[in-house]
Amino acid sequence: MKKTNPTLRSLLLAAALSTAAGAVSARSAQMVELGRQAIVTADSKPLSLQAVRKAIIAGGAAHTWKPVGDQPGVLTLEADSSQHQVVVDVAYDAQGYQITYKSSANMNYEHSDKKTTIHPKYNKWIEDLNSAIRSAALAAKSE
Repeated sequence: MKKTNPTLRSLLLAAALSTAAGAVSARSAQMVELGRQAIVTADSKPLSLQAVRKAIIAGGAAHTWKPVGDQPGVLTLEADSSQHQVVVDVAYDAQGYQITYKSSANMNYEHSDKKTTIHPKYNKWIEDLNSAIRSAALAAKSE
């Protein structure tokens, strides 16, 4: 068996570790925090609290989010793929809602004083959830 030069071996190890670190950081992005979203309806009439709740559930179901918790004014939704899991709280009232990160698995979540990063899929899932809730609210009728 041929011996490898220790310097060459160190360089190869450093290159391999650098590539691995780059692959992990490539799967992280700044976390999107949408803030409070106003409820907009087709007829410009306000929705009841129950109608907003139904719109959140319907919007979530459109993208395989399922309710896993239900408190007055807050629904907890969970999304699972074969490799990732995300749990969010959706606080709501008759005028609007806000989606807030609660927990995740295999999403590279990291929080510091300066920034919060997570797998880019999280941002896509939250944008899709928000869009679906807005569409469901737009189609909802006031009760």
